[in-house]
Amino acid sequence: MYVLDENGKKVICPHPLEYYTIAEVLKISKDEAFAWLQKEDEKISEETKKKIEDNIGMNLQYICLDCYSENFLDKKRDELKCARCGSTNLKYVAELVNQRCPKCKEGTIEMISRGIS
Repeated sequence: MYVLDENGKKVICPHPLEYYTIAEVLKISKDEAFAWLQKEDEKISEETKKKIEDNIGMNLQYICLDCYSENFLDKKRDELKCARCGSTNLKYVAELVNQRCPKCKEGTIEMISRGIS
């Protein structure tokens, strides 16, 4: 998760205390940011809710199928284009699970759980 600052720059919101960063960047109370994350809309004003929703996004991990570099992009806000080579031939990593490795063409991509989120 990220929040856009006043200059439109993405500021990463570290888990599990995302609301601290949201509150700091958007200059709202931590209680309001926490309520939004908990989907307790009755605890925040419509103005604050809109401010949060207009400035929050989720970067997802994409792999470039041309140069195999990793790209973290928000498909709702970013152009799906490789930062390294400029290719638009990107694949969301979750779509590669149980598929043949695009680089070596021998192994199979596996999903490994690494904790709770």
